[in-house]
Amino acid sequence: MRRTHAAFIGFACLASVPARAHEATTGIAGLVDGATQIVLYPNLAFALVVAAVATSAMRRGVALSAAVALVLGCVAGTLTPPLPALLWLMPALLGTAGAIAVILIGTARMPRPLAEGLALVMGWATGLATVPTHGGPAAMVASVTGTIGAAVLAIGLLAGLLAVLRRLLAPRVGDLALRVIGAWILAITIMMLALAFAPPATTLVPDAPVTRDPA
Repeated sequence: MRRTHAAFIGFACLASVPARAHEATTGIAGLVDGATQIVLYPNLAFALVVAAVATSAMRRGVALSAAVALVLGCVAGTLTPPLPALLWLMPALLGTAGAIAVILIGTARMPRPLAEGLALVMGWATGLATVPTHGGPAAMVASVTGTIGAAVLAIGLLAGLLAVLRRLLAPRVGDLALRVIGAWILAITIMMLALAFAPPATTLVPDAPVTRDPA
C-alpha cells in the first residue's frame, strides 16, 4: 500500500513539471521533433492519457468531432502569443483533465458538447506548450504537424485499446472501470494543482547567538 502511494505521489510530481518550448528544424527531423514533444514532458503525456480515456467513452461520431476540435485548438495554441497566455497553460491542462474525470465519474460517458469543448481547450494548451521558439515558417509547420499527428495517433491507439478492453468486460463492469479511472485522474489532477501552485519553500535560518561585550 505504501509503495502504491509513493508511486502515485511520484507520478504527480513528475507530471506537474511544465513543458518548455524548443527550436524547430525542417524536414523529417522537424516532424520527429514535433512528435516527441508530447512524450518528453510529463504534463503533456498525462493530458494525452486523459484524452484517450475520454475518447474511449465517446461514440464514434463524437470522437471524430472531438479530434477535429483538438486539431483546431492545437493550431490556435501555436498562434497564441506566449505571454501572458503561458500563465493559463497549467490551469487549462489540469482543469480539462479534472473536468473529464468528473464527467467520467458521474456518467461514464462523454456528451458531444463537452467532448468538443474540452478537446478544444486541451488542444490549445498542447499547441501553446509545444510551439517552437525559433525557426522559419517551414520549420514551424513541420514541428506543429508532427505534434498534431503524434497526438491524434497516440490518443486514437490508446483509446482503441481501452475500448476493446471495455467490450471484453460486462457493461456494468466497464462503466465501473471508467469511473474508477476517472477517480484516479481527478486525484492526480488535484495533487498536480497543489504542487503547481504551492508557495515556494522557505529555509529557516537560526538566529545568531547573542554575545556580550566583555567590557
